[in-house]
Amino acid sequence: MLTLLLVDAQQGASAHWRCHLDGVRKIIALHGGMRTLAQPPGMEPLILFVAFAAVMGDTSSPASNLTIATAPPEDLDFIIKEYGDREFALGSYPTALFVSIIKINRLRMQAACRPAAASNLALHAYAILTHIHSFSSADWAQSKPVSTAEWVLLGNMHQAAVAIYCIRSLQSVGVLPRDLALEDMCAAHGRGLQHFLQAALPTPQIRRFTWWCWECTRCIVGVAMLERLFGGNFRS
Repeated sequence: MLTLLLVDAQQGASAHWRCHLDGVRKIIALHGGMRTLAQPPGMEPLILFVAFAAVMGDTSSPASNLTIATAPPEDLDFIIKEYGDREFALGSYPTALFVSIIKINRLRMQAACRPAAASNLALHAYAILTHIHSFSSADWAQSKPVSTAEWVLLGNMHQAAVAIYCIRSLQSVGVLPRDLALEDMCAAHGRGLQHFLQAALPTPQIRRFTWWCWECTRCIVGVAMLERLFGGNFRS
């Protein structure tokens, strides 16, 4: 089952990834959960991959059908606490930004469960956005052994992409408003992300970590086209 999930990740467009992920998580639950399964030698990379696939998979899934809805929240909390400081434990994502993605997904789920009360979650959304903006790529890069400039570029790229995901995904479920301030902020992050991606393309070490950021640029283009066609009266 895990092999099938790995194949899904490599192919990138498999329609069966969710079924395979659900199967892997049931197997993990039968073995006592992530804490228990992470103890034997050699299991940590597999556990980390499952957690990463679940979180990033939710970013492109409907808010009404996220994997976190059926996942024990303590599993991800355990992963962050135990492995968050290790190199590439969470892909190439800084732990602080990866935690923000988890929080955004949880807000999306809550808003989908109670659409009428979605706007009541706005304070939590703005707190997440503030946390994303407070991230310092320079400080993060200082903790790395080599290639500080490349780490700064990678951090800036992920920060812009996560900020765009935060704004657009939470606007789409009615948590954040479609006001001028957020639109200007999203546009500024879009311009920054485009610059960072162009700078990353000549660097093979960074280029392989840009796939999700390219998805965010497609989101910007898609929203701009919808706004041009329908004005502000649409839900992304």
